[in-house]
Amino acid sequence: MGTADPQARLTDRAGRCTRPARAAAARAGALSCPPALAPTARLTRPSTKDERRSVDPAPDIAPRPSTDTAPDPLGELRRELDAIDAILLDALLLRFRCIHRIGAAKGSHSIPVMQPQRVRSVLRRATKFAEEHRLNPTALQDVFAVLITEACRQEESVDRSADPDLARASSWDRVEEIVREIQDRAHSAHR
Repeated sequence: MGTADPQARLTDRAGRCTRPARAAAARAGALSCPPALAPTARLTRPSTKDERRSVDPAPDIAPRPSTDTAPDPLGELRRELDAIDAILLDALLLRFRCIHRIGAAKGSHSIPVMQPQRVRSVLRRATKFAEEHRLNPTALQDVFAVLITEACRQEESVDRSADPDLARASSWDRVEEIVREIQDRAHSAHR
């Protein structure tokens, strides 16, 4: 079966980006995996003889040289962020596919969709991760609250595709609404 660690699918044993991670980066227009997944330092691990041996992973692809006369200070960073977003979207797709299988298993065994102890476990794991990595725990809790809410909705098999054209149009209209909300929050945070 699959591994529980999603990072394991993005990097190989030497820490190099795997083919799916490189493919996601390429779809986002980046020339290589995000630096967070492409190690630059030498990695060491103990050998079976209690000795340490070095593993020096080669970079996947050399950085893109700038051909512009005026360098774009955000261009490469935005390409990197786009590559990370592509990996995140691929991970979300894997999560949603797993949710469908979980929903089917719950349905065939008459297990309730809402599992409060499971929700607590997921939120605690997100909180611990945030604290360990000096991130905002509330932000990660909010992200997982949205993911869990959507998981429950999917597991209950709520049919949102009654009018696919209407659903598609409202999804795209919502993009602009979300952009405005983010702008409002960003501006109010600086006041």
